[in-house]
Amino acid sequence: MSDKVTIYQNIIAPYRKPLFENLGESVDLTVYYSKSNNKDRNWNTSNKGQGYTSEVLNYIEIGPFIINYSLLKTVWKDDTDVIIATDTLQTVFTTVFLALYCSLGQTKFILWSEVFEDDHKFKRLPSMIHSIKNHRLRWVGLVFFKLFITVYRAVLYKCTNKYLAFSEDAKEYLQSNNVAESQIYVVNQVMPKDQIPKSKTKMEKPEEVVILYLGYLRSVKGVDILVKAFRMIDSDNIKLLIAGDGDQRDNLESLASDDERISFLGYVDECEKGGLYSNADIFVLPTFHDPWGLVVNEAVEFGLPIILTKSAACRQTLIQNNGLIIPTDDVHSLKSSIKLLASNSAVRDQMSSESKKVASKYNQLEQEVEPFIQAIES
Repeated sequence: MSDKVTIYQNIIAPYRKPLFENLGESVDLTVYYSKSNNKDRNWNTSNKGQGYTSEVLNYIEIGPFIINYSLLKTVWKDDTDVIIATDTLQTVFTTVFLALYCSLGQTKFILWSEVFEDDHKFKRLPSMIHSIKNHRLRWVGLVFFKLFITVYRAVLYKCTNKYLAFSEDAKEYLQSNNVAESQIYVVNQVMPKDQIPKSKTKMEKPEEVVILYLGYLRSVKGVDILVKAFRMIDSDNIKLLIAGDGDQRDNLESLASDDERISFLGYVDECEKGGLYSNADIFVLPTFHDPWGLVVNEAVEFGLPIILTKSAACRQTLIQNNGLIIPTDDVHSLKSSIKLLASNSAVRDQMSSESKKVASKYNQLEQEVEPFIQAIES
């Protein structure tokens, strides 16, 4: 008889369903979602999938936190063998209660962790604290937040049997917190092939190089650094497309001012995404902190050269001679990188070829499923 496995996931993400369906072929899987969606996500995905059962839990929200008050009773009734829980800010209380519950019985607890820290993480995260106008109150809030997270993780790690790390960065962070390497399984994040936007015919265009950013317009994404860097480049042969929406859009449009080379496209659907990737020449992710960066998975599928910061965890896997990794929050490095690629089509062509190789090698669902099986069976 296969293991009974419960996964506690924060929201219904369309790119996770193929993972759960594949995993459900090997174990008796139930997935519980803390809520169906977040207000800044333009997803409308059913929680139902083939090969596993799922349920969206009742919850209460207290500030940024979600508490699923019925989950402990539910997993006790399920008599599950293994519980896998995601480590996100929203779900910290429910996750730590699950870990404590497992430590009191015979249930294995596996933490699915995206967490890593660098010098830039707390410059713009968490947004709820950085939105505080008073400088002193913001500083006090950040100190208390860091203290809270430190205590939370100390308790959580003490109760955890195995770890699924989102990335090599997440693995290194766990090891820095005295987690043995033998307890950690790295799960490189995958964008399922059937969810990659469909390629479009490349449009005829003037001799211009198209720079693309696609993602949320939040402070942590660093799009303001991209706009500043782009405006410093004196060339009429480049164009910047910014696709996506978020609370920073008005600020970014103001920052772009009257630069006619910069276009804000707003939210784009999957069909429009394919056209943007197909007609772009360079993809940029100037993030201050990203536990992975699935847009890079999409961009390499389209053979785009990549420019991204050291704060994007996907860089250790998805950048293999197909892009440039630059310091975070460095407008001059970003400007120089854009100029280098925009002015050299031969380099772009070589990087494009390498991106396609990376997509073929690393963006495979089996690579995401196998670490789960290993952690469950170990």
